[in-house]
Amino acid sequence: MSGLSTGSCVQKWVSQLFEAILGFATGKLPNHQNIPIECDCPDRTTLILRTELRHLVTLANCQNIKTSKGKKLSSENIRDALRSCLEKFLHILEYESEGRRPESKLTLTFTLWDEWDTDLEKSLEKLALSD
Repeated sequence: MSGLSTGSCVQKWVSQLFEAILGFATGKLPNHQNIPIECDCPDRTTLILRTELRHLVTLANCQNIKTSKGKKLSSENIRDALRSCLEKFLHILEYESEGRRPESKLTLTFTLWDEWDTDLEKSLEKLALSD
């Protein structure tokens, strides 16, 4: 891991990325449905994404999510931040990857506090990464 922390700058764009992921999963991001991300929701609080890390980079770039230095997010930024903020800090993510390369198959299982698909805003408020 690149030593990425859960500091406020990282938390801000992780929150933006998480919002983009939920927006993508609910179909609320127009013109981004062609990004090859498979979404599944086995129950009202679980979201499973199957994709490649590079497609999350594409999603972040489409949403103009940038680091605190104004740079586009890299696959390493996204991988490390998801793992440090959402998996190890908030404990809402199970991260499974077949490798470290951007084209490696990736399964992200989010276990959320609320019914994410019916109330996106409420789920984002409960996440409260930007506080």
